[in-house]
Amino acid sequence: MNRRNFLKIGLIIVMSSSVNSSGIDNLVLPEGFEISIAANDLNSPRQIAETKAGHIVVGSKKGDKIVALLDDDNDGFFEKKVTLANGLLNPTGVAFYNGDLYFSEIDTVWIIEDIDQWLEKESESLPKKYIYI
Repeated sequence: MNRRNFLKIGLIIVMSSSVNSSGIDNLVLPEGFEISIAANDLNSPRQIAETKAGHIVVGSKKGDKIVALLDDDNDGFFEKKVTLANGLLNPTGVAFYNGDLYFSEIDTVWIIEDIDQWLEKESESLPKKYIYI
């Protein structure tokens, strides 16, 4: 992951519904760095992971969902938000390993296999998730 993408992804964590776009004007960045808003309307983003295909998966501290962010036109702004799992309790932990997405809630770790393949299919239904632990 390059510096530009890392900063964009980091900004997802910083930005929430209570911070507007003018808030980035107050941030001080090292020389050579730039920052922009990469996604909107996230409910208390807590942790993020990037899939092999470049999709961003976000866990929410206050919400009940795990969502994927997709940048369909490759402009650096993730205009599409896809729910991967809902009805969760504090779904904060997210990790990507060997093509699979792992995420956690209070007492369970879940896995969704081949997450990029499911996202590319643009399915109307939620992907199958399995209890890992």
